[in-house]
Amino acid sequence: MNSRHFRLCLLGACLVLVFLSPPRLSESRVSFEERREIRALIYSLGTSDNTLFLKNSRALREKGAEAVPFLLSALRLNPNPRVRYQVARVLAQIRDDRAVDALFQASKLDPDDAVRKVSKASLDALIEKRSTSQLGDRVSKDYRRFDRRSIFSFRNRLKTDRRPSVRQRAAQALAEYGDERDLDALLEVAKGDSVAAVRLEAAKAITEIAYSVVLSAEYRVTYYGTLSDGPDSFRERMVRSLINLVREEPDASVRLEILKGLTRLVFPTFLIGEEVFGPLLSLKARSREVIVRARDCLLSLVRGDKNPSVRKEAVISLSKLFTALFDKGDETADEELRRSLLRGRRPHYFYPNLPGKIGRFYGRSFVYVPSRAEHLLKPVRNALSKAYSTDPDPGVRREAVIGLSLLGRKKDSSAILNHLRYERSEDVWLASVETLGQLGGGAAAEALLGVYRRPSNSVNLRKAAVMSIARIGTRKVIRNLATYLPREPSREVKLVILEALGYQRDDRIAAVLARACRDKDVQVRVAAATAAGHNFTDKTISVLKGLLKDDPDEKVRAAACTSLSEALGKKAADLLIAALNDSAPAVRRAAAVELGLHSIAKSLNPLVSTLLNDLDLDVRAEAATALGSIGGEKSVRPLIAAVTHDWSSFVRSHALEALLKTDEPRTAIIAILAALPKLATEYPRAYLELNNALPHLRQRVHGRDLRDR
Repeated sequence: MNSRHFRLCLLGACLVLVFLSPPRLSESRVSFEERREIRALIYSLGTSDNTLFLKNSRALREKGAEAVPFLLSALRLNPNPRVRYQVARVLAQIRDDRAVDALFQASKLDPDDAVRKVSKASLDALIEKRSTSQLGDRVSKDYRRFDRRSIFSFRNRLKTDRRPSVRQRAAQALAEYGDERDLDALLEVAKGDSVAAVRLEAAKAITEIAYSVVLSAEYRVTYYGTLSDGPDSFRERMVRSLINLVREEPDASVRLEILKGLTRLVFPTFLIGEEVFGPLLSLKARSREVIVRARDCLLSLVRGDKNPSVRKEAVISLSKLFTALFDKGDETADEELRRSLLRGRRPHYFYPNLPGKIGRFYGRSFVYVPSRAEHLLKPVRNALSKAYSTDPDPGVRREAVIGLSLLGRKKDSSAILNHLRYERSEDVWLASVETLGQLGGGAAAEALLGVYRRPSNSVNLRKAAVMSIARIGTRKVIRNLATYLPREPSREVKLVILEALGYQRDDRIAAVLARACRDKDVQVRVAAATAAGHNFTDKTISVLKGLLKDDPDEKVRAAACTSLSEALGKKAADLLIAALNDSAPAVRRAAAVELGLHSIAKSLNPLVSTLLNDLDLDVRAEAATALGSIGGEKSVRPLIAAVTHDWSSFVRSHALEALLKTDEPRTAIIAILAALPKLATEYPRAYLELNNALPHLRQRVHGRDLRDR
């Protein structure tokens, strides 16, 4: 068939489609008188006369399909928001499918908030009464997909509409419904629009669309080894575009948004790293290029941007990205990719039925090997150190020193110590002290002790210094810190010192803790007793026994009970059993918890007595849990009695849970079966609960028998 015959056949097919398709009414097919009447009715919708309004809106509904083209034109072009509002309502009542696109665009772009809301409601009503087959390709029932003609309208309004508010909403609509085909238009607007707010929304839309595409590509490369064609891939092109935008943008708020978008876009590349790709050398080089480009852009912003918010965000981005590159475990990146993919808004951008451990499921080894190239990280550390030392904004300095706590080395602590002599911001001081605790070093510990000793420093700063000293763990400095405990005037700082002393086991420190256990302040005695459980000697154990027996405050006795259990283990059994008879519920509860943790068999009878007779429901609940941990045949019937007779549902639930976990499921089954006939009439609730527990206990017996075979 030659080209002439082909063209004739194509023309004939088009004519057949035209003649067979149902007629569609338009404005030109309506008579002049009817057009004038419909336009007058639409114009009258803006009247304040309610009677006239109801009459004219009813007349428009009666005209039906004839009025639809005029209503659609008015919805878009009429300057009166009241008219547009009523037009949207009338379109919903006529229920013509041609109104779907117009209502959708009005719900996103109309300048009036009330018109946008009623257009959305009308669209909901119109779609709700249509089946999926009736809607066809125009819209999906869940609103996740609309006809591309509506997206083209958004793009045109974004570039041509004179009203900035409409252009903003067009960019927002593209962020929600657009795809990579709309990125060129958004980039053009983000670069050339005269209104900063419009450029801001365009930048947000670019990030929203591009992130899903980039994430999907990283996933395919990592798990399936597929590589996109061409040297100029989508990821590299978008990174270059965003870098150019952030460098050329004059408005600080827009630069800040573009910077956040750039960070989000390159985060998967940093997270996966450059060494994971193995033989894919070209992709490895391209990933290295993306990392270097993003790093250099962020470094230039840290060093030279005039806006402190942009510099601060650039510092945060550097810390986040390079922490992801150098400091991650095998499961971290896998889980991050999985969660991000499953949160995707476009079904074709992620793989359905994604398993939790994708690499294992597909038989692929996915091992993360952080790059050892120090030259990638060294300029970042240098820039953070310089920003910390020289930036005029305290917020930037604070984020810089936090970044050093994540990416710095022990040698960076000297730069922090040198700068602290001139620092005036309390927030920067607090962040610097915490960073010194992270980086460590003997010089840092000595300097932190000086920060604590300076009385002019705030309580929060001195507390942070004490905790950083404890984190570094230098014994000499902690011993010196212990000597200041008796003279410390602030109770808050004293409590933190006691917590820090518990981290270092030492005889001198234990002696200080023993003296602190006799302090007049109740909170100090509680903290000292808790710390003594970690740092115990014969002297501290003797002091703790005295506190458990004689201290007038129940919180101190409870803390002493817990510390003795931690220090002595099962050797504290007699002390803990005796504590079950204490007058304070807090002490009895602590004793029951510790007896259950150590599974002390000799405490079975005292715990049974506590479960059945104690007046405090928390104590009875912990006694039930302890009996379940200890196990044995003697614990079964008391637990059944608690499930049956205890007035508290809290205690009954703990007893039932302990019964299900017992190490004697056969005995539990026999005891329950023996009790069920009586319970059926007298205690129907307990009958139901225990009867439901039988299948679980039988399953445990069956599983144990299988293992024995």
